[in-house]
Amino acid sequence: MEIRRHQGSMLLAGLAVLGLTVGCVSGPRYEPQVFGGANYPSPAEILTGRFERNPPEFYATRLKRLRANGVPDTLAGYEAIAVTLDSLGRYDDAIFALKSQAVVMHRSDSPATSDDWSLHHADYGRFLLNRWMSQGADWRMIGEVKSARDHVALAIQIQPNASDPREEVMLDMLNWIIACRTPDSRSSFASWLGRKGAVQIDRETPGLLGLIAGNDSRLPVDVYDGLEFCFSAAANPHMAGFARLREEELRPANAFLVVPPTDSSLDTSRVPEVAENFRRFRHNADTNEARRLAFMLPKLRHGLHPDTDPHFWDGYSELPAAEWTGPAPAVSGQIGRRNLTTSVEVGGAFLLGFVLGGIVVVAGRRRVDAPRLAGPFSAVSGESGPPRHPR
Repeated sequence: MEIRRHQGSMLLAGLAVLGLTVGCVSGPRYEPQVFGGANYPSPAEILTGRFERNPPEFYATRLKRLRANGVPDTLAGYEAIAVTLDSLGRYDDAIFALKSQAVVMHRSDSPATSDDWSLHHADYGRFLLNRWMSQGADWRMIGEVKSARDHVALAIQIQPNASDPREEVMLDMLNWIIACRTPDSRSSFASWLGRKGAVQIDRETPGLLGLIAGNDSRLPVDVYDGLEFCFSAAANPHMAGFARLREEELRPANAFLVVPPTDSSLDTSRVPEVAENFRRFRHNADTNEARRLAFMLPKLRHGLHPDTDPHFWDGYSELPAAEWTGPAPAVSGQIGRRNLTTSVEVGGAFLLGFVLGGIVVVAGRRRVDAPRLAGPFSAVSGESGPPRHPR
């Protein structure tokens, strides 16, 4: 599909409204999130909810700053606005910002590159899925998911070499949701992945983990069923058990579950060391998040923000990560900043090959769904946010 120039004048007229409601400063784009880099959460942490989340006040303060200069004068401005609005749950406004960005990108003097267009479509697809999920995942509105699928597919088509596994996996998940649109056609996400064949597992696992770390509250809980299958296929029963336990924890409160989880004979969630370590890792994640929010909220409410205050994180230190206790998992692959052979393994050689392929070093192109925060490492090492506990 392709964004057309029809009704361009109407959208251009609408820029005045955009300027009044979601204006943006000009400036460089937010730095890319390093996917699977040295500071990235481990699989054990992602599966137990230990990754950075920001409160609404964070995004509201950012939006107030972005709107101060009126109509955006750069593509980066529209991008920052759209992502911030999406983070606030204002999906209609976020999509309008992208439509307005597309008008600018279609101009004859536009600086838009294929990279810009690919990211534009990836964001558009994600926002459409988020809106559909927020409105109760109404199967009568499955056309919204089909449109999201088309945008993500186009993003990959435009920049196939820059597409990290998260976009490929998002496309796969969208196709699965569409395939489940009627009751008699529904199958578990694990069954869907199994039909594809094991050749895709090496990208499915880190891709699903990346989606959870960036968008966990707006994904179907079925993704954990898929991860249980992936980890089991990779001979990592410990992380498969973590995936099963996290799914069971989230299922009652989740607004969207296509089918019940797979009743797998490989279920390891009841193995004593798996269940006990999951409980400890979950407690560690919740405690760390509460500690982080307790530090952030008073500052945000006093008008300070890590986007503009290089000293925002002064005095903060994160809680040390949980350590695996008991019999150690007998696998060697890992992803993320936790250099532990006992708690972070994705399993076997498949992820090692993924690392050697260079995929986990950097996402390949900018990602602004999790904008970097100004911090003591941002200008030196490329890390973001508060200082990490030394490992």
